[in-house]
Amino acid sequence: MIKSIDTPVATAVLTWLTLEEGGRRGGPQTSPVYAATCVFPLGGEAEVQPGWPATAEEMFSILLEEVEVVGDSNERRYKVGFLAPDLAKSFTHDGAEFLIMEGPKVVARGRINAVFEGW
Repeated sequence: MIKSIDTPVATAVLTWLTLEEGGRRGGPQTSPVYAATCVFPLGGEAEVQPGWPATAEEMFSILLEEVEVVGDSNERRYKVGFLAPDLAKSFTHDGAEFLIMEGPKVVARGRINAVFEGW
């Protein structure tokens, strides 16, 4: 198990979906570093691709380490890393929106709010 992200590429705020919205039964993750799949929506994909986002061409393995709770209990700030950071580089910029997936299911929505220098 990864205990911390030593060289994060960014920070992001995630809003975890409630169970009624299709989110996780246990709510936001509780492990020190959560690994999942993410996808960055690009202009209208949801409307034109059957089964999207589960069928997105570009999916990435993302690492998230919680920094703090912001707003309500389902909204949190995270340090962000990727298992293959060079592949995600062109998608990772201030304001970039992304979806956290567990299998074909979207469990959270995120937005990059700071990218670290040198990334």
